[in-house]
Amino acid sequence: MSTPESTSLPPARLPASAIFTDSLVIARRNVLFCVDAIQSVGVLPMDVRRAKIDFLCADGHKWMCGPEGGAIFYVAKERIELLDVLEHGWTNVDRGGRFLDCGINLLPGSRRFEAGSLPTIGIHGLRAAIDLLLEVGIETISDYVIDLATRFADRLEEIGWRVATPRPIRSGIIGAIPPGTEPSLLRWHRTLEENNVICAPREGLLRFSTHLFNEEVEVDRVISLLREQG
Repeated sequence: MSTPESTSLPPARLPASAIFTDSLVIARRNVLFCVDAIQSVGVLPMDVRRAKIDFLCADGHKWMCGPEGGAIFYVAKERIELLDVLEHGWTNVDRGGRFLDCGINLLPGSRRFEAGSLPTIGIHGLRAAIDLLLEVGIETISDYVIDLATRFADRLEEIGWRVATPRPIRSGIIGAIPPGTEPSLLRWHRTLEENNVICAPREGLLRFSTHLFNEEVEVDRVISLLREQG
């Protein structure tokens, strides 16, 4: 079974209790559990052991704030042998120091999943980004981001925008629908970008994301811009 831990469309996050409960049911039925955590790793706590997650993947350029080209892939130790490795290369086979006549026996552990030369720059960039997040602390980041996103959602509703993100807010992703049909959604988006506010038009709403690096004053500035244009 595969599931996203947090989604951008619709902007929502599965409660940790729901993931934990589902994982127990899945484990009892001997079904493997894979989580797409691209919208949560780097901003929300994730305990793969408690949730009995067999596989987890996440690109590094979103909430981990790393460069594109770096990502993480987790496999529970007891599940490694269950995965078929589709590619063989010079970095994931036991060469015994040789390049010729070295066979194709896979290395033990996670190194078997990296078949070729790695994107070194991307990996070092991702490592630096992760180190920074861990220095602050994921629990600290999560509490701060959810508080800020909740404030943003409240302020949007104050000026007549409809917040599509379910309450209570559980992630930094806020989807909101403007009041009325004019200005158009794309015009709202263009206005914000012209004022150095980054958001994304998605399926009839504007998607905003708050992170550790944002502040309350920035939320208030966005609200002021939207109020002026409305």
